[in-house]
Amino acid sequence: MSAAVADRPLPGAKVAVQPFFLAGSLYAVLMMAFWVPWFLGFIQAPSAWPAQAWFLHELAFGFAPVIVAGALLTASAGDTSRKPVSGAILVPIFLLWIAGRIGMGLSAHLDPWTMAALSVAFPIVLAVLAARVLPASGRWRGLAIVALLLGLGAADALFHYEMFEFGRTKSAADVALAFALLLLMIIAGRVVSSPKRRPTIFYAACGFVVLGAVLTALGVLWDDYDFASAGLNAWTVGSIGTLALAIATWASRARRSPTAFGTIVLYVLAVISGLAATAGGLYPQWTLPLLPISGIAWIAAFAGFAVLYGRSVSAGSSADSSS
Repeated sequence: MSAAVADRPLPGAKVAVQPFFLAGSLYAVLMMAFWVPWFLGFIQAPSAWPAQAWFLHELAFGFAPVIVAGALLTASAGDTSRKPVSGAILVPIFLLWIAGRIGMGLSAHLDPWTMAALSVAFPIVLAVLAARVLPASGRWRGLAIVALLLGLGAADALFHYEMFEFGRTKSAADVALAFALLLLMIIAGRVVSSPKRRPTIFYAACGFVVLGAVLTALGVLWDDYDFASAGLNAWTVGSIGTLALAIATWASRARRSPTAFGTIVLYVLAVISGLAATAGGLYPQWTLPLLPISGIAWIAAFAGFAVLYGRSVSAGSSADSSS
């Protein structure tokens, strides 16, 4: 496949970018704005879980899957012989995702199994939908995405079980992070199939993956909590944040160039957020200034995406509907 063909705007881009990418960016803003002061002890939350467990859960099972949904349903129109996923079918899927987020936010007032069902349902439904779409073109490697989505749903169920039984996660957090990162990395490779055209944010995201692995390995080797915490932050705020932003901007390239100055600023902010969070884990005595810096940069990056891409996406959708 030539670079020109690989970089051509996806035919179905106007279908699924709304509402998933825009909702994902807005949820990223709300999630970080809520979590940072909660984690630092400035506010209380109506959640049955501690701040760190809630944030990790929502990053892996709330934020990452909605970005995957936007990219997956966008790409389906160009990658298969079937009609793009559009119209009324997107509404219940989107509402299901919202229900899961509300359930997690108000978990102190919900039955734990109801909360779990609301959360687990979205990746499972998305996997079923992907199973219908991806194999239609004969690209069976797309089934790896289906398997990972099902695995993500199973990891979500395990996450809820461990929190209910033990009040903390034992293995579910690691499994969740692994599935979320693998999904985003595979989706990133599908969205931009030409390495020559990939923006630097993709390589920054890969750098965070490596950095997280090194720091985590050192944490295990030296039995050092600070290194392990820094590795976790590199994988979550660093890798997941930058990968999600890269996917969302590149899949939306039919509306705005991912190399435009404003988009580059978003990438820089995402990298700053990841670095500050990683440093905050490595140097806990500096958590108070570094975590808010990370949060502000993250919020600015994803709010910036909503501003730069949200209006043009809406305009593009309106134009399509009238054509």
